[in-house]
Amino acid sequence: MIRTLRTAVYSLDIIKEIIQELDQNNLEQARQFAQNSISYLNKINHDQFRGAHYLYQLCRKLNLLEDKWQHAYPLLENPQQEKEY
Repeated sequence: MIRTLRTAVYSLDIIKEIIQELDQNNLEQARQFAQNSISYLNKINHDQFRGAHYLYQLCRKLNLLEDKWQHAYPLLENPQQEKEY
């Protein structure tokens, strides 16, 4: 769990505090904490990917990119509707 959270935005001190606050005998609480952490990391990844896509669209609109890859990635021009989390 520490390794997973450490790769996110949490500092090691904050992770240690959170783990100390968990009830040592409550496995369900630890599972819920882990699930919430994974969901949070998934949302961060989704938002970063979405931001990269919008940056790509802006660069294309400003003609900052070459067109040589346009035929290879047609979905980049008209992506499917994004799902909300």
